Amino acid sequence: MPISDPGRRGDHGRHGSSAGSRLLEQIDSTITRDTRQKTRQKSQRRPHRKSHQTRSRPPEPPDLIVSYVASNLIDAYFSFYNSYYPVLHEKTFRDRVATGQSQRLPHSPWRVTYYMVLAIGHWASCKESEHQQSKYYAAARASLSLEMLESGTIETVQAFLLLGNYLQKRDRTNTAYNFVGLAYRMALGLGLHRESPAAENTIGHERRRQLFWTIFCVESGFNITLGRPPIISEGFIDIKLPRNIDDKGLSLMSPMPEEVDYPTTYSAIVHLTPLAKIADGIYREFLLAKTAGTRIEYRHAESMERDLIQWRKGLPHYLHSADVPAWFQGARSVARWKEQNIRILLWRGTQKYHSYLPTKMNSEERCLDAAMETIHDIAGFCTMYDGALYQGITWYATYFLLQATLVLMARFLDNTVVSSEEEASAWHHSVFKARNCLRVVAARNKPATRYLDMLDRVCSQFQSPTLEQNLYSLSSLQEDLLAPSVNDLPHNTEDFLGLPSENDFALLGDSQFALNDEAADPNFRILINQVSHDFMGSMPLDLLFNDWINYS
Repeated sequence: MPISDPGRRGDHGRHGSSAGSRLLEQIDSTITRDTRQKTRQKSQRRPHRKSHQTRSRPPEPPDLIVSYVASNLIDAYFSFYNSYYPVLHEKTFRDRVATGQSQRLPHSPWRVTYYMVLAIGHWASCKESEHQQSKYYAAARASLSLEMLESGTIETVQAFLLLGNYLQKRDRTNTAYNFVGLAYRMALGLGLHRESPAAENTIGHERRRQLFWTIFCVESGFNITLGRPPIISEGFIDIKLPRNIDDKGLSLMSPMPEEVDYPTTYSAIVHLTPLAKIADGIYREFLLAKTAGTRIEYRHAESMERDLIQWRKGLPHYLHSADVPAWFQGARSVARWKEQNIRILLWRGTQKYHSYLPTKMNSEERCLDAAMETIHDIAGFCTMYDGALYQGITWYATYFLLQATLVLMARFLDNTVVSSEEEASAWHHSVFKARNCLRVVAARNKPATRYLDMLDRVCSQFQSPTLEQNLYSLSSLQEDLLAPSVNDLPHNTEDFLGLPSENDFALLGDSQFALNDEAADPNFRILINQVSHDFMGSMPLDLLFNDWINYS
């Protein structure tokens, strides 16, 4: 269902504290006057052209590029997003904005990229309630055209990647997955995955490497998040890894500077890239074992964990030191949370014991340790850097907290497990910290509130001698929430409901449902789609959703 906008009632105060909404409303009148004037001028020069061609143009805000609000949103984008995923070269983008290029070429990748920078900057710098319906994203969407798919360019790759990652953060997971896939395939079509032997040692050529590995990291993480198979094997990629350079103020034609030993725009992606490569290998082994109806061998999992240990040991001092710039605190923390999340996946999908050798810990205990480490790390960050809890960091904190906490609860609710009092105390303490952390995050992230309520309801039943089974199983809940009803379908479609369609064969199983971003409450979709069933194993998920329909 579409997200409603409670502020659209003629009352400007209902739009929240963001000045962007009011500014755009003021600009709308200017746009209308300018458009009418241009229409009259064009009709005088070319009277044979139809007026609908002018009306099809996306909105043109001529004053937005020099406005205070736009400048702040661009700053927010490069501080809160581009430091995670350097999709754009800051100097190049700012130079193009300064020349007013956003006013030209209405249906172009550059226009989409420009509006997406504003949309992401607005999302990252305000509360989620103030970003329910972004006019900047609407403008970017209006600038899309089919011609963008017909001739791939770097700008098109950047536009699709920004669209996809933004929509993922906005919980439009299926649309986001498609856009990220388009960006990745277009990058492969442009040969970004291959290192040119004759490449000059310039920032422009380094940007190709940075962009490809950014796409690789986003694609790899998205596949793991949604439980979908990888697209390409690493063996077909030979482009060099990105380097930690400081190119602030340098153009794309400038020679490559030397690597530096302090945080830069590219520090996060430099260290996320090898982690994504390790994660991709672990995920492939996880899928292969699952397809074969088994689990990863314990000894093989130990070998893959050694790769994660080496990655952690190889991190530079500025990924551990407390003395780092404020803009880098979130980026480096997310890198550690991703590594912990990968270890949860690894040990959750591994055989419990080694095939023939005794070990100090079994796979379940290792998985629980990784989950508790995740919770304590995120909770510590939320306590220490409360001022850094902007929208992007709270999204990651909520997602990783939820997965780690569900792993612990799966252990709680397994009646066959015999644990010591010390172990049970440690698990309860971790869940307690997770709930407290979610309370802090919930002030800025709406899904965190829903998950906190869910965890509170489950925790309230821990003292019960028995856990009653509920009416809704996970499979039936998926069908109820994700299947669009007849009333949701467009008008005048009743005559076609009984006809066969290829969509009937799109998914496996008896229950077919459309992969529609608007078909269910977005908070449920995060829980169902993004928290893979494989993380939860034998956890009785119907307990989590006890009376959830009535409760929500």
